[in-house]
Amino acid sequence: MAVHSPHYVTRQLFQCGGVSLYKISPGATSNINSWDLTDSNQVWSGFMRFCEQEAQEEYSTGDTQLAGLTVESSSSSSGEYKKYMVEPFQNLRAKIEFYNRSPDSGVEEIWAETWYNPLVSIEYDNTMKLSDLAHLEMKRLHTIAHDNKDTILEVDNSDRHFRVVVQLPGTGYHPYLEEDEHDSDLIQVALGLQIKDLKQAYRFAECLEVYNSRYGYAQHSYYYDRMLYAMNSVSFTSDVGNTNDSSDSVSEESVSVSGSDSDSETDLQGSRHEEEDDEDDEFGDFVTS
Repeated sequence: MAVHSPHYVTRQLFQCGGVSLYKISPGATSNINSWDLTDSNQVWSGFMRFCEQEAQEEYSTGDTQLAGLTVESSSSSSGEYKKYMVEPFQNLRAKIEFYNRSPDSGVEEIWAETWYNPLVSIEYDNTMKLSDLAHLEMKRLHTIAHDNKDTILEVDNSDRHFRVVVQLPGTGYHPYLEEDEHDSDLIQVALGLQIKDLKQAYRFAECLEVYNSRYGYAQHSYYYDRMLYAMNSVSFTSDVGNTNDSSDSVSEESVSVSGSDSDSETDLQGSRHEEEDDEDDEFGDFVTS
């Protein structure tokens, strides 16, 4: 099944200046008191913007099957076996761009980027039996960061600080499935993000919370819709099979009944012929000389 690559539309959710990034110790994620926010640990300062990217295409080439759902068929002793496979949800993603502006030209130069999606669990099993001749497999994204944590984390004891995992600009979005190995060529560094203006920090935290909710809902809908599609397909196939079996039985009965009717009609015609012969014998003297 040919499926178009999704086209992403970018929408900016947040932007501000007065932003700084600091080196932090490995594992220092949850408590601001473990961070060293002195000037010697500052690695960058400038602007940031938080954007979401949403895929616009939802259906395959023929618009008859949901994008991200494929079906494999194989023969078995009991009949045709079908495996429905749901690809990982990738219709929504977000990133932070850390950038500076040239004082002369105003041209923006991106210093680093942070790709983000929350690690939101769903209640469905990865593998689900649909019938004796069908099952469903759902693949899920496991993480973006090599340390298996969210790439943006709020920090305890501070409203203006966040832990972010940054990578070089233009290296792109590279999520991993649970069984995947991390790309050793992709360099990621955990840094401490400080937003100087507290009101802007509140706004960013609010935007992050709204995006997390939106992502969780979109992910749930994606898997639910494809699971329901597969279940309905299996149910429809079973109903068609049962209908065909019933039709065959009805046809055989109809042939049997038709045969009986023919026999009855033949017997009836035979009786009529016998009666006519009797009548000819009884009144034969009147028509013959």
